[in-house]
Amino acid sequence: MPGLGPSTRAAIGRFRRTGQLPDAGNTNGGPMRVLPVGWSTPPRAAEPRRISALELTRATHAGREAQAAALVAASCASWSLAVEQPRQLIDIAVTEAAVSTGRLGADPSLLLMLRAVAAGTWSPPNSGIGLDPYETVAAVLHCVHTATSLPDGITRAVLLGGDTDTVAALTAGLLGAWHTAAEVRVLLPWSTRVILPPSDTVTRLAVGLTALRHS
Repeated sequence: MPGLGPSTRAAIGRFRRTGQLPDAGNTNGGPMRVLPVGWSTPPRAAEPRRISALELTRATHAGREAQAAALVAASCASWSLAVEQPRQLIDIAVTEAAVSTGRLGADPSLLLMLRAVAAGTWSPPNSGIGLDPYETVAAVLHCVHTATSLPDGITRAVLLGGDTDTVAALTAGLLGAWHTAAEVRVLLPWSTRVILPPSDTVTRLAVGLTALRHS
């Protein structure tokens, strides 16, 4: 699988050698993969969502900060299909950060970073967004919070520099929840040139996620 991050590759290597889960890994691969957990879980099912997101993350990331960031990302994805405006997600993120960092014993600075995003005082590093899970989640929420549209949010994510594919993908995943597939194709005309799985596979996955959310 192309594009796997260093923590995921190391975790796979360790499992092949020893059959054990990782004892390290504190990068942004956790939040990167959990949006479908949130999309498939209604906001009222917070505990099942946390369990699923945590299990999916700890398979490759043992770091408590990576796990906390993943729980925040999953919460935002869940609520992205329920709130009226994208800007409301920062409040969801702050609330989840307080819960997740406390339960996991993770560094509480994520809460401070997200509060800064909400206040409009968070600034990205000049060197671009790195692989740090907290930095990634803060960057995503910053883009979502300040975006005027889906294309604008993606552009903002790319212009931050650094690990732009992760930040832009998460930003688009959250902002895209306010649009139909047809609307996304209009807003992002270049998206028709993106190499995706076969359309029936994408449809089957979407139907499955929807069924899980309403089950």
